[in-house]
Amino acid sequence: MNTGKTSGLIIKWLFGIFAFVIFILALDAVFPLGIRESWERLHPFWVDWSEHGIDPNSPNFKPEVLFLAGKVESSGRTYYFEITMRGRDQYFRRTWIGREGKLGAGWGVELILGEFSGHYGFGYRRGSAGGGGGSNNFSGVPADEIPLCVAQDLWDSTGFVGAAEENQTLKDKWGHTEVFQKLEQRGKFKIPRKISFTTNHGTLYGGEQTSVYIVKRIEFRNEPTTDWFEQMKQKYFR
Repeated sequence: MNTGKTSGLIIKWLFGIFAFVIFILALDAVFPLGIRESWERLHPFWVDWSEHGIDPNSPNFKPEVLFLAGKVESSGRTYYFEITMRGRDQYFRRTWIGREGKLGAGWGVELILGEFSGHYGFGYRRGSAGGGGGSNNFSGVPADEIPLCVAQDLWDSTGFVGAAEENQTLKDKWGHTEVFQKLEQRGKFKIPRKISFTTNHGTLYGGEQTSVYIVKRIEFRNEPTTDWFEQMKQKYFR
């Protein structure tokens, strides 16, 4: 038996194990949040999901504003979303996909402010220099009389109530339905980490369409004030 050759192989084997361990430790240092999450941070569409809101377990806590953010899976595509709510009748949702100005990119907003509600979208299409937009607005209609908005029923006329139970299903008179799932306790309230929202456009316009909202960020805040929602109205619906 060639002991010199065997010793050399053992040394190479030990060195290989040592190099592998160093490699794993280096990955942990470079990607402390995990390879996938760190890749998302390096990706140009990375969104900060870290939470910095008010602690709902603090004494005398009363929800004023709820902020939700995450991803939407709809019609085979993945979008990003942010929802800011100060009660049922002060609501703003922003949804976007892709990089602004690029083919296939687009964004949309939805606003409720008192008895005003509006939708506006903008997309970049092939052969279009600036894309195209569209809006659908209601004025003089109470918030309870317009089609249901995503997560809006976490509030009622008295204030914030959160979700009641797993798979809680809510439906409006227009046939729009949302289901609260994967509830997470925040203080004395339950917040859904997943919302399945189905819109009913009628038979002539494609029937029902379900979008799944994956909530990655939940924050209770004391801002924005009503003035901010008014500014959003002037910005998108003037």
